[in-house]
Amino acid sequence: HPKQNLILTRSDDTSAYLCDCDGDKLTRLQHDDSVNTAIFHPEKELILTASSDGAAHLWDFNGNQRATFPHSDWVWSAIFHSEKDLVLTVSQDGTGRLWRFFPTYEAMMAEAKRNLHVILTRKECEQQFADFDLTFCEGWDE
Repeated sequence: HPKQNLILTRSDDTSAYLCDCDGDKLTRLQHDDSVNTAIFHPEKELILTASSDGAAHLWDFNGNQRATFPHSDWVWSAIFHSEKDLVLTVSQDGTGRLWRFFPTYEAMMAEAKRNLHVILTRKECEQQFADFDLTFCEGWDE
């Protein structure tokens, strides 16, 4: 990793591993088929993997899967955009796709709020999110 003493490996055995510099495995990133790509985000504590199982995955350093980027065939490669929260995937299905991801839960909720604010009234917001997050609709115009 550019800022930490960590190593990332990938394998044909369905796994990528986050390791310390002594080679000790810290986290296993599991796919259903061979892992073709495993890379660190250049700034954030995120990992991107691409697999022959037809998907690329975004992971945090604890091994929690944060997002899935599906294709209909093997995903050969996946890379992070150097300046934006975007991922590019390239697949055997003949497509290259650009995906947006949210580096944090708060960033995802802020974007959801910006988008939903356009289509929902405050009352509709409260009805939809009452069981989820009572503060989500605060500051909503009537």
